[in-house]
Amino acid sequence: MPIQRDLSTLPASAQGSPPSRDNLRLVELMKGWADNYTDAADMDLPHAVPEAGPYRASFAGARCNRALHYKMTKAPKKRAWPGAVGELAVDLRPLGIPGSASADTAVPNADGTGYLFNIEYKSTGGFSFKQKTTSTAPEGPDYGAVVQGAMTNRGIKADKMFVMYFAKENISVNIATAKKLTEIDRFSAAWEFSAEECDQLVRAEAARIGRVLMFGELGQLPPRELDTPDLPSGAVVTDTDKGLWVLKDHNNNTVNTGGTWMCNYCDYQSLCKTDGPGGSETDVFI
Repeated sequence: MPIQRDLSTLPASAQGSPPSRDNLRLVELMKGWADNYTDAADMDLPHAVPEAGPYRASFAGARCNRALHYKMTKAPKKRAWPGAVGELAVDLRPLGIPGSASADTAVPNADGTGYLFNIEYKSTGGFSFKQKTTSTAPEGPDYGAVVQGAMTNRGIKADKMFVMYFAKENISVNIATAKKLTEIDRFSAAWEFSAEECDQLVRAEAARIGRVLMFGELGQLPPRELDTPDLPSGAVVTDTDKGLWVLKDHNNNTVNTGGTWMCNYCDYQSLCKTDGPGGSETDVFI
């Protein structure tokens, strides 16, 4: 079935839903993140002066001499997922996307011939975390984060994908008690996506990228069209100062209007205003 431009054909199993409360899985995901984080800090990065010796100042936190020995000799750790790879380079060209990605964590299957899953890690503020996880109508992970993880997933052909969030501020004890959250739930959450869901998301994103590149090939700027499930398909920003958008039908009649927060948080707001509205999809594709 072809994917609709308004993304209505895509599954919504995690977007706009509370996170999984499978805490055993959450602990595994957190342990995997910690493994990759400490590996990057202690072992993967080059020493400032390699010829000086095996010690680095960051090892001062290891106040046990045995642990310091292990760090200096790069002893292998007991990992949550043996063989897991952090920041794995991924070529997106086979997906029809002229670009690349990095898998935050990619976990191989038992025989090492492929990958079981990949994880996209994100951090967010305390209020945003509550909105995504414990509000009356949980927002779920950001759509862009899901698409990012999906592209990496299909690039490495993994069986599933997780989007995991860490909060910069814990959910309060009162809310945690009322919601029956564990200590882990107070600052972390994960959503799971299947390979099939990722595939559909990637196809939609590849089509969007193709449309943008088409404008560039014709020497035009694309319109300020908003491409997110939260807003109507085809909505175009007309006022970059206020983030106001308009949705018109094929006869150029206005059928809907609204506003978005995106413009005021966009690094290109001033440039976009100066460059004007750009071309239209009618000019390019019809």
